[in-house]
Amino acid sequence: MAKGATSLIDQKQVQVSFGDVIANSGSLVSTEISQVPLAGVLELIRLAREHGIPSIVDLDISPEVAVKEALLGTEAEFIEVCRMADVLKPARHAAEGALRLITPHRSLDLIKSMSTMELSTVLQRECNSKLIAMTDGLSPSCFVTDKLAVSVSPVQLDRVVDATGAGDAFLGGLIASMHSLGGVPATEKDLQRCGKVANRLGGACCQVLGAVPTAESREHVKDILPTETQSEDVVEDESAVEHYKAIHTSLMCDTITLSNLHDSSGSALLYERISHVCDTLINCTGNRMVSGVGKSGLIARRLAGTLSSIGVPCEFVHATEFHHGDLGKVSDDTVVVLISHSGSTVETVSLGQELLQRNATLIALTSNPESALALLTEYSCVIPYGVDSVLPEPAGGVPTSSLIAQEAVINCMASDIINKKNFTAHDFNANHPGGALGESLPGK
Repeated sequence: MAKGATSLIDQKQVQVSFGDVIANSGSLVSTEISQVPLAGVLELIRLAREHGIPSIVDLDISPEVAVKEALLGTEAEFIEVCRMADVLKPARHAAEGALRLITPHRSLDLIKSMSTMELSTVLQRECNSKLIAMTDGLSPSCFVTDKLAVSVSPVQLDRVVDATGAGDAFLGGLIASMHSLGGVPATEKDLQRCGKVANRLGGACCQVLGAVPTAESREHVKDILPTETQSEDVVEDESAVEHYKAIHTSLMCDTITLSNLHDSSGSALLYERISHVCDTLINCTGNRMVSGVGKSGLIARRLAGTLSSIGVPCEFVHATEFHHGDLGKVSDDTVVVLISHSGSTVETVSLGQELLQRNATLIALTSNPESALALLTEYSCVIPYGVDSVLPEPAGGVPTSSLIAQEAVINCMASDIINKKNFTAHDFNANHPGGALGESLPGK
């Protein structure tokens, strides 16, 4: 981090040296957080945005190093760079520090516990980046947009001569791929190809001395250069994706939903609350009941069936049926789980109020921690569901990905109860002797 000419590239110098080039002939602006002052980086991104040119920032160092050691600028400037750039290409260690700075409510331990894909997904969401391309040494690289997420395995090298410049070669591959595509990859196939090109160029760089291309290193990458046949394949693939756009979007939303559930920024609390719900159900000495309306009611019915099959007898009661006599089953030793995505469904909320009047233990499964249903109970289980802010559920709110989130939490509950009860395949066979599944289980 010794001071050199790059340390002089401040806001004014950017305007003088690069302003006309960007305005008149620029097609893509690439810069870095490494040695250039953050004010200069911000000005480059601002000029790119002003002229409708995509910007890429190579995030080489953590905010701790950039601000406190290299003295490149302030933490606020660091955050602004991350949020203004169209594309971020961080090394994992730099991404961990960046996310800690951008979201101080997340502990560094929680961030470090994230997988590289989780970290990439959360950083993309927090910075609203068009693309995150994250490297992690010899581990797979992750490429995440607001709709796509792929992991690309590293190149298997027979030898490493010099790793100098490998990150820059990776970035060069990323830039070349984006240039050939005319921007950020819009299909999963293009994103995969983009990642493979970047990884291959980074790998080829490691096989030469001093990051200088040789005839041998070019041999390692020539097979990934576009050909006429490959171009036709891309067009055909894009056409297919467009034809099946709704299907593709739905699967991506479900993937993002599950990623949000596993996001370690809230996973510790979610795990704790799921575990508490399971303990409450296991230790219940009275009736166990599950309820909801609409599609959440169907999820509730499935939960009741699953619990009963794993040795925790439970009854599904539709929310409206409680008002037609089933309130008589409720007493102070009853546990009732109410499921509602919004947490504001009138039938479910009013039922919750009546159940509390009977001193029943009430558990709420909802995505809204501020909802009327969540606020009724001291220990609601909030199901994180953040995809709706990016891509709303279809046709104004037909339940799709929100149901995936609910089902996933129910699967967690079943797995936790099975583990806590030491519930075995023999036990399951006793409760589920019928059907092909029953036949496949070991006998008593």
